[in-house]
Amino acid sequence: MTCDESAKAFEAILSRTRPFGFYQKRLFFLTTLLQSLCWMILMYLNFLKNNSWEEEPCLKPVLRQILPIGNFTNSTELPLVQTTIIETRECEETSNTTSDIRWTLPKWMTWKPDAILYEYIWYGQSGGLIAGAFVGGFFGDLVGRKVILFFMFACMSMSQGMVALSEDWFNFFLFRSLVGLFAGGFIVTSMVLMVEHIGQNWRDVCVCSCLWTLGIILLSFEGWLTQNWRYLAITTSATSLPFIGIYFIFPESFRWYGCRERFAESEAGIREITSANTTSVPDVTSLCDRARLAVLNSMHKRTHTFTDLIRTRKSCRYTIAAMVCWCISCAIYRCLLDRMDSLTGNVYVDICITYTIDLPIVFTAIFINKCIGRRWCLFLYGTSSGFALMCIIVLHITNNLDKDEQMVTSISVFGKLGVTASIALTSLVTIETYPTAIRCMGTSVGIMSGVVGCAVGRQVLSFTKNFHYTLPYIGYGVLMSMVGFSGLMFSETLQRPLPDLLPSRHRLIGMKEVSRSTEAWGGAR
Repeated sequence: MTCDESAKAFEAILSRTRPFGFYQKRLFFLTTLLQSLCWMILMYLNFLKNNSWEEEPCLKPVLRQILPIGNFTNSTELPLVQTTIIETRECEETSNTTSDIRWTLPKWMTWKPDAILYEYIWYGQSGGLIAGAFVGGFFGDLVGRKVILFFMFACMSMSQGMVALSEDWFNFFLFRSLVGLFAGGFIVTSMVLMVEHIGQNWRDVCVCSCLWTLGIILLSFEGWLTQNWRYLAITTSATSLPFIGIYFIFPESFRWYGCRERFAESEAGIREITSANTTSVPDVTSLCDRARLAVLNSMHKRTHTFTDLIRTRKSCRYTIAAMVCWCISCAIYRCLLDRMDSLTGNVYVDICITYTIDLPIVFTAIFINKCIGRRWCLFLYGTSSGFALMCIIVLHITNNLDKDEQMVTSISVFGKLGVTASIALTSLVTIETYPTAIRCMGTSVGIMSGVVGCAVGRQVLSFTKNFHYTLPYIGYGVLMSMVGFSGLMFSETLQRPLPDLLPSRHRLIGMKEVSRSTEAWGGAR
C-alpha cells in the first residue's frame, strides 16, 4: 500500500477537490437511496413472517352444511346447535380483532417461524444472495461497477413485482430466490462504487452510518397502507423501478477506469469531480500521468479471479480475517434478532425499532475509529459486545432471569448494538483493504460469509432451545471476542490512500531485468 503511486496520486486529487464536496454528497445520497430501496425489498420476507398467522378453522362453513339437514327435534341436539352458533360467533369476533394487526395469508403462506416452507423460501433467498454476490463481485471488477449495479437493481425490482403473481409456494420460492440473486450483486457494487469516490477522512462516515436501514421504515409504512401481501409486493417494486433513471447521472469509478488502462475516461471522471465541486487542481494532468505510469509499470490488463484474493500470504490473511469476522458477527446478529420479535406489540413499529435501534451506536464508532484506528476500534466493539453478552452470568447469579424475559431481551439489545458496530467496521475495513482491481471480489467474499453466518445462526437457534438460557449467551460472548481479535489481522487503513494496484509478477520481473541491464551497462563504462 505504501508503494502504490496510483493510490497516492488519486488521493492527492481528491484532497485538493474537497474530499466530500457536492459531487460526493450527491453520490452518497443517491447510493443510500438505492440501498434503502434494496433493503426494503429484501426485508419483505421478514415482514410477511411477522405479520402472518395460521388461521383457526372457523365453524361457519360447517354450520351452513349442518343446519339444512334434518329437523333438530331431539332435545339433546339443541345444545349442540347453540354451542356451534356460539363458537361461530366467537370465531368471527376473533378474526375481526386480529385482522387489524395481522394479515390473513393463503394457506401455503401461513407459516410459523419453524415451518418447513418458510425455511425453504428463506434459504432460497439466502442462496440467491450468495450467488448474486459471487457474480456481482466478479463482473463488477471485470465489466465495471456502474453497469452491474443498475442491471442488478433493475432485475431485482422486476423480480419483486413478479412475487405478486405467485399462486403457490414454489413460484414464491423461485421469485424470492431471484430477488436475492440480483440484490447480492447490487449490494457489492454499490458499496464499492461509493467508497472509491470519497476522500480518506469520509469513508468511515459513508459506510458506518448505515442510513440505508431507514428503508425498513418505508416498508413498514407501505405494509400498513396496503394491508395485502400482493399489493405490498407491487408497491415496493413500483417504488424502486423509477429510480433506474439515476443511471444517466451516476458515475463510473475513475479508479476502475485507471486500473483497466482506460486513462482518458479516468481523467474525464476526475475533471467532472473538480467541476462539480467548483475547485481547480493546477497539476491534475501531472497527477493523472503519475497514476497512469504506475499502472503501466505494475499491472497487466488481465481478467482477475477470486484466486487473486489468496495469491500471497498477506492477501490470504486478509481474506481469512474478513470471512471470520463477517460470518461470526452475522451469525450472532441473527441469534440476537430472534429475541427482539415483539417489543411493543405492534408489528409495524417492532420491525422499525429492531433494525434502526443500532444507528446511534454506529455513529459513535465513526468518532472512535478516527482516534484509535479501524483495527483497534473493531477490537474494542467486538470484545465489549462479548463482555456485555457474558454479563448474563452475573445477573443470573444475583437473580434468576429465567422468568424475567425483559431483562434477557435488554441484554440481547445491548449486545446487538456492539455486534452491529462490528459488522459496519468489518465492511469498511474489507473495502479499504483490497486494491481496486479485486475490490468487488474481496467485498463479495465478505457478503457471502455474512449470509452463511445468518444461515448458521438460524441453525444455532434451533439447536440451543433445550440448553440453559445462559449457555448461548456465553457462547455469543466468546465468539464476539474472537471477532475482536480477528480484526487485528487486518492492516491499519486509517489515513491511508485507497489501494489501486495489484502488481503482476511478470511485469515486476521485467522491471527487475531492465534495472539489472542498465546497471550492467553502467559498470561496463
